[in-house]
Amino acid sequence: MWKSWEYYKLATDVENIVYRGVRFDVYVKDENSRMYDIEMQVVNHHDLGKRIAYYQNKLSSKALKPSQKFFEKNDTFVIFVCDFDYFQLGLPVYHTTMRLKEDLNKIVDTGEHNVILNSRAKDFSSVSPEVKAFLEYVRENKVSNEFTKDLDREVKKIKSSTEVRDSFMTWEEKLAEERYYAGKEAEEKGMEKGIEKGKREMVVNAIKNQKKLGNSRQNIINSVADFLSIDKEEVAKYYDEEMLVK
Repeated sequence: MWKSWEYYKLATDVENIVYRGVRFDVYVKDENSRMYDIEMQVVNHHDLGKRIAYYQNKLSSKALKPSQKFFEKNDTFVIFVCDFDYFQLGLPVYHTTMRLKEDLNKIVDTGEHNVILNSRAKDFSSVSPEVKAFLEYVRENKVSNEFTKDLDREVKKIKSSTEVRDSFMTWEEKLAEERYYAGKEAEEKGMEKGIEKGKREMVVNAIKNQKKLGNSRQNIINSVADFLSIDKEEVAKYYDEEMLVK
């Protein structure tokens, strides 16, 4: 699984549908009825395993029709593209597999495949040049081959098209998720310091999400301030502290 770049190329060549009800970033189904959920993860909330299980559950629920037998269930692939190294092994690609606890050599074939791509890898020797180029593009917008050139062109097209952009998960939905985690952290700490840290993380993550859409500094400040109902001066402070030093 994912031993070549063909899985991704195949996925990008077929029907692309976004199921907003289950919050897929990108949902793809290929000509063999295999189903793919591709998720972009910028912030490490240290719960990637549970996130994968959640999306896999949602995807698998669509993979078997009521009239089908279990052996007819379509294979499902959850692919997380992460801008951080969750497992801290320096590898560009990680896979998870269900194994028998009593004998780790025994693999349980569930038809569910999970792939974690790590743009912060230190060693890309285990993947193809195409995968390396893609991850470098994720990390630093580096265009180095025909695929990333095409990808960059599509990204710019999406940024310039309100209709296309709105078909994907909106940044407000992403922000609502960040707000949930930031609020939980502050609540658990039960201290003013925790609340302030949670607020800062929420604002900074909102800024980063808007930055990835290619919006200007002032547009980001206005948008984030309006959405969070906070002063523009405060957003500008966070923006300058976090962005201008990068």
